[in-house]
Amino acid sequence: MNKKLLLIVAFLGIGISSSFAQNDNNWAIGLKVGEPVGLNLRKYFDSGTKNVDVNFGTYGFLWGSTRQYNNKAYYKNQTGLMVQGIFHWNKQMGSAERFQVYYGFGGQVNSRKTVPPTSNNVAEAHISLGGVLNGGMEYSLPDNDLSIFADFGLYVQIAPKPLFMAIPAGVGVRLNLNR
Repeated sequence: MNKKLLLIVAFLGIGISSSFAQNDNNWAIGLKVGEPVGLNLRKYFDSGTKNVDVNFGTYGFLWGSTRQYNNKAYYKNQTGLMVQGIFHWNKQMGSAERFQVYYGFGGQVNSRKTVPPTSNNVAEAHISLGGVLNGGMEYSLPDNDLSIFADFGLYVQIAPKPLFMAIPAGVGVRLNLNR
């Protein structure tokens, strides 16, 4: 694995783990389909009014694996790996505690392969880093530890191609532990 990616993931992990230092044992684990497709971990704290989501997965399936990248290169049948960490604020909707909306911000690290126009279709691998704005809704099923969720957001890349944007969106299911 690339040393830069390891360093970035380590710093992201340190920041997220400091949020987990709370005494609450409210965790959830789930599966997310969209951008990214993969594992979703959620840690609730502050009596459920805040959470940290960490997504591990791949991208390129929802919006297509062949697409333009910053008008200079393109993804060509390439998917990549992603680590995303997002801090959320939760708001209960209505009188039922089962329905919540959430919104927040965070960071994302990607391992990408792109094909520059002058490379004779030879893909170049690189690491990208950016910020994420995210919002969504979650519904906890009655008499069950499962919840379903849908969220969407905006990814704005910082490096290596500043201001490249994408829309991470997805749906999923989570198993809520000790909630």
